[in-house]
Amino acid sequence: MVTVPDRSTVRLTVEHARSIHPSVAVVARAVRESDVAELRALGVNAAVQPEFEGGVEMLRQTLIHCGRDSDSSRLVSELRDSLYGAL
Repeated sequence: MVTVPDRSTVRLTVEHARSIHPSVAVVARAVRESDVAELRALGVNAAVQPEFEGGVEMLRQTLIHCGRDSDSSRLVSELRDSLYGAL
């Protein structure tokens, strides 16, 4: 798990982990939304972009409080798929 908020450190840590243990499962922080593609190219198993996730959760909570529980799960899945794709 790589959680530091520095793009270079995340990239170097992932590369180093892969060089030591090529099949290790890696979950890494995407500092920016645009970093998800780079992390995918580095072979991470999952990427998380905290600001995006915070916004998605705020939207989900708003939908729940507006009585739209059934819409919230579908919308959250669609939003995450739009950023993370098949990662």
